[in-house]
Amino acid sequence: SLFGAICEIRPQCKYNIVKHFISINNDFESFKMLQLIPRNFSWSGSEIQLYIDWIEDLEMLLPLFTGIKYIKHRDYVEKKIQYLKEDIKNIEIREMLYGY
Repeated sequence: SLFGAICEIRPQCKYNIVKHFISINNDFESFKMLQLIPRNFSWSGSEIQLYIDWIEDLEMLLPLFTGIKYIKHRDYVEKKIQYLKEDIKNIEIREMLYGY
């Protein structure tokens, strides 16, 4: 639940916290339990900008995951980014079809 609050803070702070976390615990299963993007959110207008911001936050973390010991971590974050990009496409289609 601590990361529930952390995922709401500025990206640079989140970067530093994740960096510290993996420096003391590089276990992939522990890393997967971290909340990297908010589970609950609200918005006004198009939600696409939220997803773009989340993608940028996750992309900023990628340099932390270099080397073989972080290959699963990097793959996990890259997949999250890809899912968010797919969600954006779906949102764009929905907004075009239904006007919201």
